[in-house]
Amino acid sequence: MGLDLIQECQKCIGLVGEDVEDGILYMDAGAGEAFHFNGGLPSLLELGARAICSLENASPLDAAVSWRGPDQETVEKIIMLTSKLLTDSHPHVLRCLRMHRSVKQCTIWTSISEEAHGAHPDTSFGLGAFHDYKNSLLRDLSASTAQPSGGVMEDGEPDPTAQSHNWQAPSIELKHFPMMICSFTKSLFVLPSGGAVAQGPLSSYQDTYAVSQGLPGVDISATAGEEHIPAGATLLAHCLQHVSAQLDLKPEIFTLGPLAHAVGKVMAGLPSPPDSLGHHRRPAGLIFIDRTLDIVTPTSHGDSLLDRCFFSLSRRPPPINTSPVLRSQVITSTVERPSMDIRVPVDSDEAQPTDHAKIGVHFPFGPLLPDWEAVDLTNDRSTSAGGTADLQGSRAGALVPHSQSLREGRNLYGGSLSTSWDRRGSDFLETLIGKRTKDSVLQIRKWLQEALRQEKIDVSGKGRLGVISVNELKSLRRALAEKPEVAMRHTTLIQLTRAAEEALTGESATVWDSFASSEKILMLTAGDNTQSLALQLSDIVQQSAQNIRRAHESQFPSANGVLSLRDALTLAIVGYGLAGEGMPGITHGSPFSWEEEQALKEAVVEAILKGPPGAPLGFLKTLESGLATIWEGGNAKKVPDVVKPQKKPKQVDDDWDRWEGVDEDEDDDEEAEEYGEVQLKLELRDRLGEVFTTLHKVAAACGRGPLREVPLPVESQISAGAALHTGLIFKVLSLAFAKMDIPGLEHHASGMGRFFKGGLGRFALRQAKPKLSDQKVLLVFIIGGLNFVEVREVRDAQAAIPGAENFEVLLGGTTLLTPTDMYDLMIGSCGTL
Repeated sequence: MGLDLIQECQKCIGLVGEDVEDGILYMDAGAGEAFHFNGGLPSLLELGARAICSLENASPLDAAVSWRGPDQETVEKIIMLTSKLLTDSHPHVLRCLRMHRSVKQCTIWTSISEEAHGAHPDTSFGLGAFHDYKNSLLRDLSASTAQPSGGVMEDGEPDPTAQSHNWQAPSIELKHFPMMICSFTKSLFVLPSGGAVAQGPLSSYQDTYAVSQGLPGVDISATAGEEHIPAGATLLAHCLQHVSAQLDLKPEIFTLGPLAHAVGKVMAGLPSPPDSLGHHRRPAGLIFIDRTLDIVTPTSHGDSLLDRCFFSLSRRPPPINTSPVLRSQVITSTVERPSMDIRVPVDSDEAQPTDHAKIGVHFPFGPLLPDWEAVDLTNDRSTSAGGTADLQGSRAGALVPHSQSLREGRNLYGGSLSTSWDRRGSDFLETLIGKRTKDSVLQIRKWLQEALRQEKIDVSGKGRLGVISVNELKSLRRALAEKPEVAMRHTTLIQLTRAAEEALTGESATVWDSFASSEKILMLTAGDNTQSLALQLSDIVQQSAQNIRRAHESQFPSANGVLSLRDALTLAIVGYGLAGEGMPGITHGSPFSWEEEQALKEAVVEAILKGPPGAPLGFLKTLESGLATIWEGGNAKKVPDVVKPQKKPKQVDDDWDRWEGVDEDEDDDEEAEEYGEVQLKLELRDRLGEVFTTLHKVAAACGRGPLREVPLPVESQISAGAALHTGLIFKVLSLAFAKMDIPGLEHHASGMGRFFKGGLGRFALRQAKPKLSDQKVLLVFIIGGLNFVEVREVRDAQAAIPGAENFEVLLGGTTLLTPTDMYDLMIGSCGTL
């Protein structure tokens, strides 16, 4: 029987069973996201939890709620699940314990092991990290109790210690939760976006070849010593070690890429977890791959319905932090990742907002949201009890700026694409991942028709074989959701259909198709002549500026579906990546000539100065107010935040100002205005210089790909068909399935393996070097993230190569990437330091 990630995660949930019973369970954002994909609310309520609440938004009123019915007993037990470092969770933990002074027992489960805490550079803990933190927490609790607070705490909540002088410190215990991941299907997982491992930086901006903090660096010298390894890489090594042990796997570690080599080296040097000792574990191949070796694939708009859904739909917003920052708290560097939990919008055209069965909303996900409050569904701009209005516009827009322009007016309180407590949901996703967009839509129609026949619902009209429209999907879904009791039985299918409708219609669908068409042109151009890519990119920039300007001049009703300047720069990432692949060995500088790149820069400057870019660019922060004045047709004297030169002192013996028609003050103002505008343009060019420096790094990273010119197996070439670009993961696994050598792949022996290799070698008993193709179980992890197109390509390779069906492949990554995420990571963050 094959491995099932969802079942293994649910086994881990049972570890907290004894602690959870009759207690309040608090979870932070990352833990709530992971549990949403691994069983959700039902699995936690079955353990006997009294209430399930958000750690970031803990309240004294949490003790008054009981999922098990009326209960007037005092809360004596609290359980906390956190996906962050204990130092980062400390303000929330301290605040929560101060709110519940009747608690006698507190158990803290953290996804970061004690060894990982001790190895992290931003913590002051040693080998006994849990013991050190326990003492620190008790010391802070005692100090906060001894200090008079005037009846209120730092955040304004009533302080129970103001009238409780006989308070006794609770018994505190810390434990490690070994497998806190988001399992989309039984063979695909990512890390929770709110957790410390996903948010840990993978490179530093001080590194010469760092593309982004959220992506691995491309400088091989950065892995020369362990002191240069980013904190996120160290946490990742510890995390994957415990995931492998929980799956009962004994991994042979293989790596591809500079940071992957560093992670593999760290993981190979870690001792085996205590729970894995003493019993036989299944051998497996664990391969780490750097995302920066293939930047083109996640930035492209491929043929995948699920990638379209993640691009089009809103994400759950991050939690609102209500805990004060402590003076002694060390703020760790983090990378913001968008949530993996997308929101399927309600169908307001067909049902009232309160008719939940018809709109396909399945409510048990609500209390797992970190900022879950009672929301009035009849109001598009609901205000929670915390006073946060228009949550989508303020929070989601801050996290994914481009998504806000595409999803304005959507209600975040909708359904969810994944409902893990309904196993059919993961089965649906497992099937759709391996299909292209058209085949996925046909499959959804087939499921809808089967469900209607099962419920004996007659639907007039029949669709043509192989041809389907979104309106047909909508009519089938509405028929299935007509009766509440039927809708509740098929909630997962209804929500999945609604997500497909949203992704295939409207502005987001038009933008996706425009992207795909432009990328096809770039790939064809790169195949013929790499140098002409710069000219193509310049044309795209000029066309986007012209389209947006016409839209602002009301020559078109709206700019919906028109590629913005931000979209053109996203295509520039693809173009520079393709140019780097066509120029192997490039280490720095532009892959284009100076004249070609200068023309592209001037096109971008002109596009920015002529009018608003249509969607936030990210790198124009602190310049937007000055540019807005220029866009409105103002002059330079209105440009704020620009230092004007001092007036020159007037010469006494000069009487030129007395000449007729010359006004000294007016001339000085014009000089200051001209200087202010010139300075603004110079600052704009400096920002663009950072953007193009990042694009140069993209070309250098793609130019170092080890598999550019490696011939693939014939079966893989046939499987790729007419594809203009194949991803790196597809190439690596195609070679592994065909039992061919993979250039650049490095093997890392464990401590015992190094002993056999070195010690027994003295007696001519050297062991053969393991090969990736010798392992029948492959766990592939992409450092930086992956997308659904790459998962589908792996399925295609496995189906095409004879004997590949004997391999069991598990895919994982830091996060699920969309082209929007890639832009935000690389270009959107320029100029913000």
